[in-house]
Amino acid sequence: MKSLFRPQTILAAAAIMLGIAAIIMAMNPRSSAQPAKIDHAVDPILTSPDEVTIDPHADNFLSANYMLPGYCYANSQLTDAVAPGGFGPSENNAHKLQRELPGEGLYLLAQPTAVTKFGDNPGMRVLLVNQTCFTLSFGAADSRLHILQEAQDAEGQWHAIEYIPPVWCGNSLHHVYLKPDYYWAFPAPRYEGVLPAKLRFTMFLEDGSRIHSNEFEGSVNLEQFLPDESVQGAGDLE
Repeated sequence: MKSLFRPQTILAAAAIMLGIAAIIMAMNPRSSAQPAKIDHAVDPILTSPDEVTIDPHADNFLSANYMLPGYCYANSQLTDAVAPGGFGPSENNAHKLQRELPGEGLYLLAQPTAVTKFGDNPGMRVLLVNQTCFTLSFGAADSRLHILQEAQDAEGQWHAIEYIPPVWCGNSLHHVYLKPDYYWAFPAPRYEGVLPAKLRFTMFLEDGSRIHSNEFEGSVNLEQFLPDESVQGAGDLE
């Protein structure tokens, strides 16, 4: 029995189907999203992606005598279709890069002299910038990303001076998505204390790796190194 389909016809049909699939994937960025990994990370590009005012003499310091909980909340650019739902939302939307920047990759940018509001206090900014070619996904709990500020001790070792509260409900867990050439800006405290120290931000990725921001000068209080939950949130901010 002769085939009713010529090889050329089959190849043409396959090409059409592949083209349709490519169009569908382009219309649905989530289908091509990638989990953020250390392979995506590069050293921070110190040029700001927006027109924020940088004030070298900014008086935006904050003194704390306890570990603050993490505060980097993000509103996803895509819906997490597999999350159970019920997690806490965020109104912190991603922003399009306002200028062309050199390089390509994922990075954290600390801007200690970019003055912004941190709650009722003056603060600084930390940015998570996606200059890759991919939409990247990040694990979150109630829209909070695992980003912490760290301080370096006299021996050169880095220690977290903030903490991520434990999650007691599985509904809190989900993913947030950041498209290429977009960034999230997070208000953050610019610490001041009795101990001079180098500071940086660290983000913990789902593959167990970490990415670090640029380092900057600051100072902290001894109590900020204490992980004891009895002091977390029990002190004062000034």
